[in-house]
Amino acid sequence: MEISTDELFEDITATKLKTYLKKTGIKYQESNFLFTALESNCGKEIFEVLFEYGCDKFLNEQYQFRNFLEYALEEKTPLSLIKYFVSKGANPKMVNSMNSSTLLHFCIRRKLGREYLNYFSSFIPIMTKDGGGNTTFDYLFQEEIYDPEIFLFFVDNLKDINHTNPHLNENLLFLACKARHPNLELIQKLVGKGIDVDHFNDLALNAFCYLFTRDLSQDVIQFFLDQNQNINCLAENSRTLLMGVCQNNADLIVFCLRNGADARLLTHQNESALHFLLKNKNSQLKHFKLLKDYGVGFNARNSKGQTALDLALQKMHGDLQILEFLIQNTCLYSSNKHNLNPLAIALRNRLPLKIIKCIIENSSNFNQKRVYGEYPIFHATSQSLPLDHQTIEYLVKEKGVKFDFRNANKLLPIEQVITNTPLQLKTVKLLIHSKMDLNNPEHKPLFFTLARNPKFSPEIWDFFLDFGVDINRKSLKSHSNLLTYTIKHKKFDIFKYLINLNMLDVNHVNKKKETPVFLASRMELIEYLELMNSQGAYYDHKVIVN
Repeated sequence: MEISTDELFEDITATKLKTYLKKTGIKYQESNFLFTALESNCGKEIFEVLFEYGCDKFLNEQYQFRNFLEYALEEKTPLSLIKYFVSKGANPKMVNSMNSSTLLHFCIRRKLGREYLNYFSSFIPIMTKDGGGNTTFDYLFQEEIYDPEIFLFFVDNLKDINHTNPHLNENLLFLACKARHPNLELIQKLVGKGIDVDHFNDLALNAFCYLFTRDLSQDVIQFFLDQNQNINCLAENSRTLLMGVCQNNADLIVFCLRNGADARLLTHQNESALHFLLKNKNSQLKHFKLLKDYGVGFNARNSKGQTALDLALQKMHGDLQILEFLIQNTCLYSSNKHNLNPLAIALRNRLPLKIIKCIIENSSNFNQKRVYGEYPIFHATSQSLPLDHQTIEYLVKEKGVKFDFRNANKLLPIEQVITNTPLQLKTVKLLIHSKMDLNNPEHKPLFFTLARNPKFSPEIWDFFLDFGVDINRKSLKSHSNLLTYTIKHKKFDIFKYLINLNMLDVNHVNKKKETPVFLASRMELIEYLELMNSQGAYYDHKVIVN
């Protein structure tokens, strides 16, 4: 019975292979013996048998656009075995039939190590180009390879240490500085070999600028400063070294400031060092105080109109001490692009009452209107987050914040808060007084707004009835009563409450000529119909469609 090539090379030995080949021989179509042996990680003794039986004639064939040595490198075949293949006739100078890249290009892309590079560079010049005109040096930049071994190979083999890649006109020092953790020894060796530290790429940046977004050590910074690099030079978007340190390694802030870093500089987007420090999860209060001592601007606004304080409040920074420090040093009257001042941002994000108090205590007019955002009470009663009764109580009782006016949406604070959860009766009582008109015919009926609350609270409905709110008012658009509304939105708890009140007309006709009975029938809501039977509902009403 014939067996497949894959089956043959399972647990293969030289003896088994010889026995098989004596019986069958090697056929041209079985040239994949070599490739299967590679994939099976066979040792030299297996290949010796294959070559003994004539497989060496297939060593330089292309398979799926790649030659045998490329496959061997792909499988990370030991270099000793690669050398054996070459001794048996494999051509180390063969190129890929698709992109004309050499085996040296392949070694760079696969990061195969110095010994492979040294071996293949003895056959292939390192400046050999592939079909796209890229040398192995160009591959370093295209693949963003930061391996020190590969770097040192080029350091030792480049005729011109200042050779640059054609894309951005950058030398090896640029690539060394772009590594996530720049290697000081490698940088020192490049400089020792005479690389141009002051070389600028096509973006008008030198290698030092690319350190600003990396995780740096003090030794790396000091080395570049010893090369007369300007600590206040500007990288892309005008970012400085100090800003990069603030974001990635705040412990180096002291070192940078003492070596002349200017804390007052801003990026093109008007960000200060404070904005970057807030992005660092390991930042501490001492770092913020240090920047203040060196003149950092607390009121600088980024492209979104945010000060560092706005950003901290928006991101709900976990360190309350840092928030308090920013509040005490930032102008609290100006607003961001969304017309929100710090108090509004804090209220909308439901920050702790301690922060709300800190903002109010540091601002002389916290009751200001639209110029700096909505009145504070509207942010405190926002529908986007759960209610905080304690904060509302503080604003109304202790600070006398106004709550008897309407916002741009023609809502009173009480009308805004009643759709929110968890709604408590004590919160409702805080935002209402005896002279407040809740039955204005020009505004949406309050009970329709209350009905939107996902949690039905009979005690709150009873309170508004006792206060004098008219439960018989109709909706402004459809002229429906509350019964129709609760049927349409399937709010059975409220519907049952209204039926028990016996205060609404079950036969009311809205603008669409619909009655509650008709709507419940169309929606097949049997339990609603059963409750309306006791109220004398008509079943012979005809709907007139205009």
